[in-house]
Amino acid sequence: MKKNFLFQRTMRVLLAIAILGSFLAVPTQPHSVLAKSPSATFTTCAAQGQIPATECDALVALYNSANGAGWTDHTNWLQTDTPCNWVGVVCGIGINVTELHLSWNRLSGSIPTGLGNLTQLEWLDLSGNALSGSIPSQLGNLTQLYYLNLGTNALTGSIPAGLGNLTQLTALVLSTNALTGSIPPELGNLSVIKYLYLDRNRLTGRLPTQLGSLAKLVALFLEKNQLTGEIPVSFTNLTSLGWLTLSCGLDSSNPAVIAFINHLIPGWQDHLCLPVTTLTLISIADQDGWIIESSETSGVGGARNNTAIAINLGDNQARRQYLGILSFASGAALPDTAVITGLTLKVKKQGVTGGGDPLATFQGFMVDIKNGFFGSTSVLQIADFQAAAGNTYGPFTPAPVSNWYTLDLTGAGPFVNKLTANSGLTQIRLRFKLDDNNDAVANYLSLFSGSAPAVDRPQLIVTYYVP
Repeated sequence: MKKNFLFQRTMRVLLAIAILGSFLAVPTQPHSVLAKSPSATFTTCAAQGQIPATECDALVALYNSANGAGWTDHTNWLQTDTPCNWVGVVCGIGINVTELHLSWNRLSGSIPTGLGNLTQLEWLDLSGNALSGSIPSQLGNLTQLYYLNLGTNALTGSIPAGLGNLTQLTALVLSTNALTGSIPPELGNLSVIKYLYLDRNRLTGRLPTQLGSLAKLVALFLEKNQLTGEIPVSFTNLTSLGWLTLSCGLDSSNPAVIAFINHLIPGWQDHLCLPVTTLTLISIADQDGWIIESSETSGVGGARNNTAIAINLGDNQARRQYLGILSFASGAALPDTAVITGLTLKVKKQGVTGGGDPLATFQGFMVDIKNGFFGSTSVLQIADFQAAAGNTYGPFTPAPVSNWYTLDLTGAGPFVNKLTANSGLTQIRLRFKLDDNNDAVANYLSLFSGSAPAVDRPQLIVTYYVP
């Protein structure tokens, strides 16, 4: 039984890593929790008897500190006296909280120090939110953790040295924040770790030689930081390493180090610091638009509109799903040899029909991407509704800023068309995760299309360099 548990745990970590933003960018949603019988209304942590009061207090602190009332899904939180039935909370066979799955759930505010009291926690995922402030040093108390993901937030301050106490970790993800300071040498204590993501921060200083002791490391991401200096010779001990990215300021004069990194990043010294270009593409008016399903359960298109100033996402009163097609002339604008390092989709809200927040109601944006066009021609077709995609990403639940929604699609870079084939187009099909909300009321979000005024049109922002 122990072997089976370890196998399942390993497979879950591998699955989570496979969907990290640096590659496939399919953010995880909160997991289903253990089923519980109906419970009384929550009053205080002392009154509930399901988990230790200190652990309950930690969950309450997280809800209060991270704006729980504003979460996309806060089902049962502070509503029932069974914390193990609060969405995203998983309890083990005993009486302890063992997992927290709250990624891409619109958490904001700060991470409370009280989380350090969840001492039996094995899995903590708060990625894809808007958390700010520093990483509490108390997280170093969570010595049972084997997965910690705080990526894609707005965290600041330094990486706590205490994270080096988490010797059970197989994955540590701190990517895409605003962390500063140096990488603490204590991270060299994470001798079981396989995945270390520190990229897209503001880290400075030299790489600690202790990282070379992480013999099981499979992936190390350091790009988009301000790290400088010689790469330690100890890095040649990372014989399990299969993926590596580096910051521009890192270099080496040691032949062994150069050869080792060349094996992972051929010619890295020649292109690591090449200038990065940012290209903003605008959706093409006569090729984008919305399509509506022919009937509630058909799964195929029924009508289209390629002239409206907005595309619709959601459903109509007959529970027929709306989706939108966006079309970008990427092939003509990108060099054939461009190496894409970033991809962002920005769409602007025009209005809401039916009230509420359709993004929450329909459980977030889904993005289908196609190198070329979805149907048999670049012109919007009804069949684009169900045409095969190159890949799918989501759900995304970004908070709008000045009515603009921003979706990080960096992992979709391989599906961007850089050639003249397929009319040189990259097309995106934008929809919601939930096809309809099963009522008889039209409820949809309208987003400006390529037919809108220039300042409102959808944008696909590509960053790239040319080797």
